[in-house]
Amino acid sequence: MLKVNLTHAKDGTEAEIAHTPFGHILVTSTPCKLYSHFNAATRTTAGTTILVQPTSGNAIALTDILISGEKKAGTLTVRFTDGTNTINIIVVPLTDAPANYAIPFVGRWAGWRNARVEMVTDAVANITVAVGYVRIGSEFTQSYAEWDAER
Repeated sequence: MLKVNLTHAKDGTEAEIAHTPFGHILVTSTPCKLYSHFNAATRTTAGTTILVQPTSGNAIALTDILISGEKKAGTLTVRFTDGTNTINIIVVPLTDAPANYAIPFVGRWAGWRNARVEMVTDAVANITVAVGYVRIGSEFTQSYAEWDAER
């Protein structure tokens, strides 16, 4: 058997190993699991609600969206917008059935610098949207033009 230790190059700390009934497992995580937050809002009238607003110069990355609502004539849109540029994340018709969605994002579903996450509905219904998110610091954000060029 060969003994191997994973250590941090700068401070020499070792990676964590969990001892489980199934054997030894390297403990890993992601920034989304360690630093994510969530916010939820309910609308009962047509209109717009800001779900998550980044601090100035920063961005938002989504980890999850949960949507529930009544069957009513209309639509619900969850979108990124900075007030000038807008990209829809999901558009949900509420006409055919009650809205019930759970989306666990995989990958980097991040907006651009200063883009907030909004829910917009044109229906008079009881609609709730919850978003899981991580705030991204300014050193990792892009302008809309840079962001748009990469997608």
